[in-house]
Amino acid sequence: MVAGLATDDFLDAWRLQTREMIGLAMLALTVLAVSSLLLHRAWRDQARSRQALVRESERNRALLRAAGDGMHVVDRQGRLVEMSDSFAAMLGYSREALLNQPVTLWDAQIAPNEIERRLGAFRVGELVRFSSRHRRADGRLIDVEVVSLGVRIEGEELLYCSSRDVTERKAQAHELERYRDHLETLVAERTEQWRASEVRFRALAEQSLVGVYVQVKNEYRFVNEAFASIFGYDHPQQMVDGRVRAHTLIAPEDLDHVNEVSRHVITRQEPMTRLEFTGMRRDGRRVIVETFACPIQDAEGPSAIGLLLDVTAQRRAEAERADALLREQGCAAKPSGRRTSCGSCSSSAKNSCACWPTRCASR
Repeated sequence: MVAGLATDDFLDAWRLQTREMIGLAMLALTVLAVSSLLLHRAWRDQARSRQALVRESERNRALLRAAGDGMHVVDRQGRLVEMSDSFAAMLGYSREALLNQPVTLWDAQIAPNEIERRLGAFRVGELVRFSSRHRRADGRLIDVEVVSLGVRIEGEELLYCSSRDVTERKAQAHELERYRDHLETLVAERTEQWRASEVRFRALAEQSLVGVYVQVKNEYRFVNEAFASIFGYDHPQQMVDGRVRAHTLIAPEDLDHVNEVSRHVITRQEPMTRLEFTGMRRDGRRVIVETFACPIQDAEGPSAIGLLLDVTAQRRAEAERADALLREQGCAAKPSGRRTSCGSCSSSAKNSCACWPTRCASR
């Protein structure tokens, strides 16, 4: 009798080892396939993100180039790194001539050492408003209001700025101040010798760029063309002698406040009052107006003489430009919420256009 191992017994171990190897190989292939799929998806998502960033960057650059205000970006060294076409046009230069130029090339009001200090001190996310003057290529100076925002992009800290030409508006404001300075003289003329000075008063008022009015009780006895135009009327005569009641030109939400301040003026509790409120035009549209008023004596009853200026565009622009800086640049930084002035504004300017206005504040 011959003793030995059967073939099945001899191959069992080898078969078991073969099955384990095949299982390990399949597991490895599965892991490799899953890893490759995940890597492919990650690469695809990353590629899409890069493409989205490129598209967003191109979009932001296009928005910057097409901005209506003078958008421009400077670095910590004060060099211009990007700008809108409107900024180059505002200064009378080509884009190529302005790129990489220092701020001192166009800023004609702020001293070079002060510019250097501000560029070194600005903080990311801080929104600052200030007034300045820009020098054009032809040497002419223009008055501007600037809104700036510190941002950090790819590790570099930049200052995004928006300049708006306010030369014409400043001329109107200057005239308003000039008329306000002489308002007491006009009051004296109206009170003491209205009949004798009426022709002179009307000639002066009708040439004014700002609105001039004389109000008796709730009616207007005189308005000039500028006043009528602000409220959408074609001619001053459409508003006087009871044709338009004064309270109908005031937005409902401001009516109580304006009436309270008006009573203070008429009763001479305040010799001169500055007031800002929302007015209602003839067509129903709203305007933001600023007025200076003084009480006068009139046989017909409580009266006042005043000046009025439409500041709608200015107030809306102040809000829109701040939003545009954040929206157009796609910046992740958030404004600190602090209202900051440049420190160089006059005391009167800080209460008006140069810094943050006070809504419906009487003086």
